[in-house]
Amino acid sequence: TETPPTAKIYIDPPRIINNTLTPCKNLTININIQEVEQLYSVSFALVFDASILSASKAELGPFFPPTAASTVEINNTEGVIRFSASIQPPEEPPSGNGTIFTVTFHVEGLGQTSLNLTQTILLDPQANPIFHIVENGYFNNMLIGKLAVEPSEIINPELVPPKTFQINIIIDDIENLYAYEFTLSYDPNILSCIGIIFQDALNETNYTPQFAVNNIMGSLWVNVTYHPPAVPITTYKPIPLATVTFRVKGMGATPLDLHDTSLQDSEGKPIAHEEIDGFFMAVIRDITITNVVVWPTKVYPGRPVYINVTVQNKGDLTETFNVTVYYDNTTIKTMIVENLPSGNEVTITLIWNTTELTPCKNFTISAKAGPVPYETNLEDNIFKDGTVKIKILGDINGDGIVDMTDVGELIRAFGTTPTSPRWNQEADLNFDNKVDMTDIGIILKNYSKRC
Repeated sequence: TETPPTAKIYIDPPRIINNTLTPCKNLTININIQEVEQLYSVSFALVFDASILSASKAELGPFFPPTAASTVEINNTEGVIRFSASIQPPEEPPSGNGTIFTVTFHVEGLGQTSLNLTQTILLDPQANPIFHIVENGYFNNMLIGKLAVEPSEIINPELVPPKTFQINIIIDDIENLYAYEFTLSYDPNILSCIGIIFQDALNETNYTPQFAVNNIMGSLWVNVTYHPPAVPITTYKPIPLATVTFRVKGMGATPLDLHDTSLQDSEGKPIAHEEIDGFFMAVIRDITITNVVVWPTKVYPGRPVYINVTVQNKGDLTETFNVTVYYDNTTIKTMIVENLPSGNEVTITLIWNTTELTPCKNFTISAKAGPVPYETNLEDNIFKDGTVKIKILGDINGDGIVDMTDVGELIRAFGTTPTSPRWNQEADLNFDNKVDMTDIGIILKNYSKRC
């Protein structure tokens, strides 16, 4: 089964670090959507530090047609912009990638601020929530260097003992670097450091490296000092200082924690910087549908069908995911299961409205869970529960024909209400909670009809 894409709403560009964007300058960001299917409406808030930025303009992007209804509320006192947009019929909901809003900021001060997308709601044409991920942005007009683990996150079910993998320790936005030192800590029950390669940053080879590995405590200490005729390192894009190789020792999760860091320039002065840690996880992520129960399996048009879906978390993490129930290939409803702990299961119930369905047809009921990110076993994410038959009104016993057997059933229930011992709901053909002459009229009108 092909894994459907996960929609993403994100800031573009994700990081703006530019010391020329001084007060009174302007900058523009896009709020983009990626791999979304049938986006009918969207709403969210963008939060920022009002002492650093103020929003001067925010407008709808080209992803939505010009006829879309949209609202923008800018509050530069609190540092928040609230957005909403929705399709206006007969326009079709768009799918794919694009820009949903564009924002122009005026720079008010020096410093840094996150650009956080909050309260994000994406809905499809049936008003069902669209599962999505959010990626925030960052602005900085004071040059602050970075010492970081790259990639910042490694979550791969294939990395099990005794597999190996590598990370880089990188620098970015650094001027005049001539020495560096750091300690990288990790959980020794999960990882062992088995090697380090020092990279020649900007092809500079005049340096003295030192390192010490302690796989009992779970730490790697590194110290590098450049010496003449070395040219101090200046870079405004990420470059690696060292490549570290780990062997997976056990299942679980561990931070890759950079601490006790020091960056110094050619005069021995400290270089201001931020530390960006990494994260490694060797886990199983697996959700499954264990059962789908449908009642009744034969029903008149307009009568409700009750569907119970039981889902189980067979993985190692607490999971939040979508469960979608279908008749044939048509969606009945999408529901969200939130924070299902590892090893637990939950049963969710929905009521299917059969009003618009045609009698004499059989519909296959199925449910699909997730998938969750990095899930590899997808076969048990789908469960089918047989069929529901839509009956002819008056086919009380559900054998596909309205005949004397059904008339007999109705006569036996004649004069009853739901509290009567002889009550038969299937004989109440106009759904008024009593079996009377009106029901006899309906069954006689449909007499001899068959599927």
